[in-house]
Amino acid sequence: MIEGNLHQALLSFSPVSLKELDQVEFMNRVDTKFLFPVSIFPAILEEMKSHYLVLEINSNRIFQYTTTYFDDNQFNLYYAHHNGRLNRYKIRHRTYLDSGKSFLEMKFKSNKSRTIKKRDACTTEDLKNGTFVRFLNKHTPYDPAEFHESLTNHFSRITFVNKEFSERLTFDIGLAFSNTGKNIELPDFGIAEIKNERKWTSSHFSRFVKQFGLRKSGFSKYAFGCTMLFPDLKTNRFKKTHLQINKLHHDITTIS
Repeated sequence: MIEGNLHQALLSFSPVSLKELDQVEFMNRVDTKFLFPVSIFPAILEEMKSHYLVLEINSNRIFQYTTTYFDDNQFNLYYAHHNGRLNRYKIRHRTYLDSGKSFLEMKFKSNKSRTIKKRDACTTEDLKNGTFVRFLNKHTPYDPAEFHESLTNHFSRITFVNKEFSERLTFDIGLAFSNTGKNIELPDFGIAEIKNERKWTSSHFSRFVKQFGLRKSGFSKYAFGCTMLFPDLKTNRFKKTHLQINKLHHDITTIS
């Protein structure tokens, strides 16, 4: 979908402000993800428009994100995900390019399959003056000295909330991953993610996407980016994800 068409489709949604959206920030939540080909995004939006509100800030409804992830030399955070370990961590620095705000964030996946998120405002300069060390010491069991930047990703995000304010729904498109020697762009598919406080239950979105053949996916942007950028890493657990993405790409190519 070209950018202009996406903007036009989003105009059919009633807006919600960032202050209103803060009611469903869900820093302790259950996440459910779906991969989808961007070619069906217009049809998905059409099905959603009577049930969801879209985040709007300064007349903008599509927001640009850049995220830098951290890991140690053994990629222990990556392998914790690869090996299916619960009580695992992700550590990242995220910048909201449209506002210029940046946060250092920790995401913890518990053995109850809940996602717990902690974050502090943190500029790139703050990372160098002790903020990173203090943050990891406070929120993780790791030695900050062992961590370094592992990869960066870029994407555009559109955020919705259902009209009952019980569910937050995000769409990430235009994914790209990079490190110092490589850049990979994945324009053909996106990630939809339902976020709510309680154990996952059926919602309007999860019900109607079945008609598009979409199923829940355990997709992790960080883990997937690692498999694309670091060919020496073990990737057995993510073969299913790669097959799913290859199928999406094949279906798009066939339709084209």
